[in-house]
Amino acid sequence: MWVFLRSLIELWKGWEIRALVLLSLKLQIILIVLGSRRKVTTNILVKIIVWSAYMSADWVATVTLGILARGDPGNSPKIIHPLQSFWAPFLLLHLGGPDTITAYSLEDNQLWLRHLLGLVVEIGVAFYVFLRSSDDTVLTLIAIPVIIAAIIKYGERTWVLRSASSKNFRDSLLSDPDPGPDYMESSSSASGVDEDLVSSTKTVLPQRYTGSRHDHLSQAYYLFNRLKYLFADLILGYYERKDCNSMINDKSSEEAFSLVEGELGFLYDMLYTKATIVYSRWGFLLRCISFFSSIFAWIIFAIFIDEHAYSMVDISITYSLLIGAVALEVYALFLIILSDWTKVWLVDLLIQGGSIGKRWSRTTSKGDYVLYKRKCLDLLKWSTTDVEFDHSLLLWHIATQLCYYQDIKDNIINGSSTLHGYTKISLSLSDYMLYLLVMCPDMLPKGIGEIRYRDTCAEAIRFFKQRKKIGSKVDEACQELHEVDTGSLENVKRDQTKSVLLYGCKLAQQLQSLLNQHGWDYKKKWEMMNEVWVELLAYAAVHCGWKEHGQQLMNGGELLTHVCVLATHFGLSSQFQIEKEYFKEYLHIREVSSINWQCDCDPCLLPLLYLCLAPYWCMQRVKNIFSRSPNDIYATNLESIFSFSQ
Repeated sequence: MWVFLRSLIELWKGWEIRALVLLSLKLQIILIVLGSRRKVTTNILVKIIVWSAYMSADWVATVTLGILARGDPGNSPKIIHPLQSFWAPFLLLHLGGPDTITAYSLEDNQLWLRHLLGLVVEIGVAFYVFLRSSDDTVLTLIAIPVIIAAIIKYGERTWVLRSASSKNFRDSLLSDPDPGPDYMESSSSASGVDEDLVSSTKTVLPQRYTGSRHDHLSQAYYLFNRLKYLFADLILGYYERKDCNSMINDKSSEEAFSLVEGELGFLYDMLYTKATIVYSRWGFLLRCISFFSSIFAWIIFAIFIDEHAYSMVDISITYSLLIGAVALEVYALFLIILSDWTKVWLVDLLIQGGSIGKRWSRTTSKGDYVLYKRKCLDLLKWSTTDVEFDHSLLLWHIATQLCYYQDIKDNIINGSSTLHGYTKISLSLSDYMLYLLVMCPDMLPKGIGEIRYRDTCAEAIRFFKQRKKIGSKVDEACQELHEVDTGSLENVKRDQTKSVLLYGCKLAQQLQSLLNQHGWDYKKKWEMMNEVWVELLAYAAVHCGWKEHGQQLMNGGELLTHVCVLATHFGLSSQFQIEKEYFKEYLHIREVSSINWQCDCDPCLLPLLYLCLAPYWCMQRVKNIFSRSPNDIYATNLESIFSFSQ
């Protein structure tokens, strides 16, 4: 047994460096192929593979360099084969990483100083390993272009991480300080005001979009350049708001969301890839240098190296590293040519009409505007304006489910395809908002949603344990909840628990009472519920921090982020500064009074947002989002929503 283990150890000592070098190359292949796939897929397997490769790539390359530099742990240094020492520049090249992923999360961008230190140290180690072990002049000549390419790659990565860090990203968007007209100079003139000085001061208006209205890709890029300022928590002015609004207003729902997907695609590239430097003049020059350096090293090695002078295994591994370096450069060049950034550049130079592929105050109210419009605010405002957001969300989620199964029991929904479409929209929005509350609570307005959700679940478990005859049938459970007498609910519950289960039952009963006591039909009731959910979704979207939105881009993006960007283009954001002289020209707002968190709302904007949300989102986005939630049943039968919205 010990002999077998000793033989394994000796075998590993002979193959240790070789195995780690090949593993490093494989990790680079995985990252460049799958690194950008995570923005267009929610497949958990892809996420695990990318995360594992990203976390392992730097570690494997660094450890291998350390082994090469260490030599033998005994008293005498281990003699590293010259060809193996030639692998050190390739490990440094691997540390530079592929173009498709530089940061796995936003926090990685904040660690750019650590990568800068790593750049200096690893370059020193690579030089030490190579110069200590290699006396071959030809290998030294071949290693020089590889080292140049490696320094370029590693330097690009460090620069991109620095550029995407929050402070440097914000600073890069700030314009030069403007002191304005020189008051002291103008006041020193005889007239007290220097007319020439005043007249020479020009008002510089921001750059406006001048391209084709049918060129969606250029429009998305233009909007992305505005989105960067919002993402950095900076303020935009009247003209930017007017421009963005005009671009979205004349678009269909599918076109509007296509623009948003294009914007978020550009934003993802800026935050998580080398796009900011690759698609620049310096980036193009550096890419050419690294590409031709790799090819030059491959050709020189194939011509001048005597393959019989070295182990065939080491020769094969060296060729793998050389061919791999060239292949990765070619693949990266292929991705650059097909990218949206290149298409935008070509649109400006050669063609018109780029298309977008798959990517991925004036704030909104929380459902009360719909209730006000439907003249039922007094009856139902206790479920919206009088409670916190997470409280309202849970109330309306429970009520939506109960109303749905109650209407099925009355055979109302099954007999009407139109009502079936209305209910599916409400159910999908309801399930998605609950998914955010449970799985992504940081994206929702601050509150005690987790505590309230747990207390509600605990009360539901107790409620159904006391009624064992219900079994596992959902319709029977909802019927039992719907029949609960909530007349004395306040006297019993008070503030002793955060559970909203029975309050949700009360809301469902009030919604059903609209049919009998207020003369509503089922269509009107579900229309109102749909609009309430759209307002809740929009309210959550614009109250989520941009950092949280950016963080979710690495997981394929969230619908909430798309809605936030769309709502921002409609002007539903406090990050637009409107000067007084333009206020009457552009806005005609009817104020709706509210309590606590409710702000003034433009009644013309929410219906427009709703019209854009309904058709496109229901079919194209919910499937992907619900596939990540714990319950996959939410994503079924969504085709009916699309047919309804058409």
